[in-house]
Amino acid sequence: MREKLGSCSFCIRWSTRGFAISILLLIASIYLRITPLIVISAAVFTFFSVLTTLHFIFYVRRREKCIRRVSGESRRRFISTAFKLVAGLALYSIIGRIPRVIAQPEPIESVEIPERQLKEFIEEAKKSVDLRNIADVEKLDFSGSRGFIIKTGSDTQWALAIPVAEGSFLIFRRFVNGSTAAEIYEYNREFTKLKLASLNGKIISPTNSTCSPPCQYPYECICYQCCTQWNNQCLILCAIEHGICGASCIDCVAGNYVSCAACLFCIFTYIYWLAQACHSCCVGSWYTCNCHCVRIR
Repeated sequence: MREKLGSCSFCIRWSTRGFAISILLLIASIYLRITPLIVISAAVFTFFSVLTTLHFIFYVRRREKCIRRVSGESRRRFISTAFKLVAGLALYSIIGRIPRVIAQPEPIESVEIPERQLKEFIEEAKKSVDLRNIADVEKLDFSGSRGFIIKTGSDTQWALAIPVAEGSFLIFRRFVNGSTAAEIYEYNREFTKLKLASLNGKIISPTNSTCSPPCQYPYECICYQCCTQWNNQCLILCAIEHGICGASCIDCVAGNYVSCAACLFCIFTYIYWLAQACHSCCVGSWYTCNCHCVRIR
């Protein structure tokens, strides 16, 4: 039971719905003045109130590390985050349902890159041919960059999100086999669009690719599907559903547009994984954006 609190999206949705229905049932029974029904509806309301509250508390606590984590989160900030979560989920219920997941993605493990390693990774990115292919590195401001180590199945990547200017950002990636990639995206309130990409030192267009040369045992070819344009609202809600990018995305859904930029920067470091989890949020065309050899476990 404890493992499901705050982590089972199906349970959270139905607990919230049960809470809302129980309120209506209680109001109706009081209006009709049917004593047995009042007692039953009050018991149901109490049950769903406690269950929903526990889900919210555990959900926020499980994601404290994603909320620009600082050890020893203050009670005031925790309560503030909880209210933002409630507001975000309430808006989600008004805006529409979470997009249907058409394929179950591989389990994902991720951690934000520690500050010292982040500085080293930024220096590596500055020297990358891929990054230089799509941006003037000398003019980039790396002070607002965020980095993540993302592990899915047998593959691991280091991803760095770099703000470029109002309405655009860069993602630099290094994969477990040493290959690199860089993408530049443009975004507005509605959509985020791939502008340009470079893979292993060469600018690529949205076209299919394969592992070249072919992988030899004990390696296998891993390919990622990418989308040329995403619906932001759909993608942000889907990321929240999968516990990706925490507070900045909840703030964004709650109406803080300033947080939407930070939310998108974070989301697109995970886009290779989210592309599978949030497939229906793609409003552009699909292409095989990256194939590389990964050692079989």
